Amino acid sequence: MNATTQETRERVERLLAPPGNGHGAPGGDDLDWILFRSFPRGAVDADTFARLVPTCVHALDSGAVFDHELLFVRLIEMADACADGDLAEAARAAARRLLTGGFDPDETPAVVRFVVRALPDADDTLETLLRDPGHERLRFFLTADFLLDERDLPDYLALSYLRDSDPDAPAALTRHPVPDRLRERLARFLEPEVALDRIRTGWKRWASAAECDALRDGIAARWPHVRLDD
Repeated sequence: MNATTQETRERVERLLAPPGNGHGAPGGDDLDWILFRSFPRGAVDADTFARLVPTCVHALDSGAVFDHELLFVRLIEMADACADGDLAEAARAAARRLLTGGFDPDETPAVVRFVVRALPDADDTLETLLRDPGHERLRFFLTADFLLDERDLPDYLALSYLRDSDPDAPAALTRHPVPDRLRERLARFLEPEVALDRIRTGWKRWASAAECDALRDGIAARWPHVRLDD
């Protein structure tokens, strides 16, 4: 057994160990180690990854910091290996964490892309995000990200490197498309003039000093008529 295989096994065992007896919430370093080695022909096969999905759900709920977007991608890619309901349970955990402020606002797009594909009842989560007064900050960041991205909505909703329009996308992606009703809801929310109004009204409240110059320049380059004042 080489050193990498041994370390992978040790990390898997730590992640699978029940809480207590010195084991706490899943560690982000261990999760990232596993995720980056769960690609095809990597040290972590699909069956091992599937055993770890409940641990990943616990990590989402516990606030662990790791590569969440990579987890979402791997969950979609290896959904067939996972137990029934595991994909939806992971999506529910991601939605809970998003709506309770457990993610950085700039992680909102990745969570939305995953949830609308993986959660059968994502309508409620999406409506809460897009309408609840308490989530105005998340809506501002989602809107700004879309306006600066320059892709149309179908490509914008790609899950990392997984694109619906890519003929080489794994079969799992075609089995987890964004439902038309959710795509249409997001299209209405992100319609350019409506989205620009949202940026104007939220600018002074939500644009951070570190990001406002880049956001202003990006908006001005595409929509010169839009004025964003400090």
